[in-house]
Amino acid sequence: MLTRIHMRFMLILMGLLGVFACEESREIGFGLIPRDEVGVFFTDTLSIEASTVLGYVNSTNTSTMLAGRYKDTQLGDITAKSYFQLVADTLSLLKLTETSTLSYDSLVLNLNFNYLYGNIAASQTFSLHELTEDIQNEVIYTNQSSVAYNPTPAYTFTVKGEDLRASPAYRIRLSDVLGQQLFNAAESNQSRADFLNSFKGYALVSQATEGEDVFVVGLNTSAIASRMNLHYSEISSTSTTNRIFGFFLSIGRRFNQVVSDRSSTLLGNSLGNTYDEVGITDTDSLCFVQSGVGLQSKITFPYLQSLSSQGNIAINRAELIIKVAPGSTEEFDEPQGLILYESDESNQVLKTNVNQTDFDLIVQQEGRNPFGFEAPLVISYNERSEEYRADITTYLQLLYTGAKSNKSLLISPTELSARVNRLILNAQKSSPFSMKLRVFYSVFN
Repeated sequence: MLTRIHMRFMLILMGLLGVFACEESREIGFGLIPRDEVGVFFTDTLSIEASTVLGYVNSTNTSTMLAGRYKDTQLGDITAKSYFQLVADTLSLLKLTETSTLSYDSLVLNLNFNYLYGNIAASQTFSLHELTEDIQNEVIYTNQSSVAYNPTPAYTFTVKGEDLRASPAYRIRLSDVLGQQLFNAAESNQSRADFLNSFKGYALVSQATEGEDVFVVGLNTSAIASRMNLHYSEISSTSTTNRIFGFFLSIGRRFNQVVSDRSSTLLGNSLGNTYDEVGITDTDSLCFVQSGVGLQSKITFPYLQSLSSQGNIAINRAELIIKVAPGSTEEFDEPQGLILYESDESNQVLKTNVNQTDFDLIVQQEGRNPFGFEAPLVISYNERSEEYRADITTYLQLLYTGAKSNKSLLISPTELSARVNRLILNAQKSSPFSMKLRVFYSVFN
C-alpha cells in the first residue's frame, strides 16, 4: 500500500507529465474543452477570493525617476517626486598639456523623459532643488521615503506633456556658482565622499497644486540619456580646446517618492500602512493594482481542495484569466506586464535565500524550477481581449498537494517602482468580467 508521501509524489509527477503529454490540449488552447478525452475533466467554477493590498515598494536605484501629479477618480490624487545623485566615476579633468591651464565654461543638465502618464495635454511646472540631506548608501528607500532639500528652487521650468512626447530631451543651464564649485572639485581630484558631502544631488518636484489634473513624467536613468555635463576649456599658448566632464544619474543612488490621497475613493483611508488589506465587499467588488504606490490584488483559491472529493487528482493544465474591468483603461493605460508574488498570511512576499542573498518568490514559467527565482512568469496584456492569461499549472498542482504552502498570490506590475500605471479588476464571482481559474485535471482512483 502506498504511503501518503509516495502518493503525493506520484500525483505531482502525473500532473507535471500531463502538462507535457497533452499536446493536443495545448494546441487547441483553453477556449475549447476536450470532451472526448477519457479521464480528463474540466472546471472553471473554482472560486477566486480577491482583495486589495498595499504592498511594499523598494524604490532604491529604480530604473526610471518619476515626478509630477495626476488625478484619478478611482484611485485618488497621485504625487511623485524623485531624489537623485549625479556622480562621476573619477573626479579628474582631462589635461593633455602639462603647461596648459583649465577654465570653467558652463554646467548643463541633460534630462531625457521616457515615460508619460496622465493628462499630457496639460502644462506642468517642475522645480529642481538641491538636496540638503544625504542619500545614504546603507539605506533602503521605499516609495514613502524622502530626504530634505532646499525649498528654494535651483531651477524651474514649465513644459507640456505632449511636447515632451514629441521631443523627450530637455536641457537645463545650471548655476555658474555650482558649476565653478564642481569644476574646482574635479580639478583638485576630490574624492567621491567629499564631493557628495558638498553636492548631495537634486530633487525633481512638481509645482502642481492639490487636485490639479496634470501628468507624471519618467526620467531615463541611462548614462547616455540623463547626465550633467561640466563644460570647460584647456588653454595652451597655441590653442583653446573645449572639453566635457560628465556626472551621471546612473552611477549615483536614487529613489522615487510616490504617494496618493485615496480618501475620496472606494478604498478610502483603509490602506494606511504597508501590508494593510481591504476586501471587495468594501469596494463594490473591485480590486486594484497600481505601480509606484504599491497597490496589489491578492487572490486565493479556497476551494481547490474540493477536487479531492472525486478521487486522486493530477492537474494537467491550469490557467488564470485576469480580465480588466470594462471601460477602466479608456483614460489610463494598464500595466503591460504582471507577475504573481507568493505571499504569506500577513501579505508579505515570501523569500528564498541563495548564498546569503534573499530573492522574492514569484510564480515561475512552466518547465522551469517552480521553487526557483530566475525565470519569473511575466503575464502580458492582450489588448484585443482586454485580459491577461497566465499558465500556472505547476504552481497549482504543488499548491493542491501541499508542496507549496503559501495560500495567496499578489498580482503586481512588473515595474512596481518605475511606473504609476494602474489596473482595475472585477472580482464579483457572478460577473462575466471577473477573474477565472480554468483547470483540466485527471482523476485516478
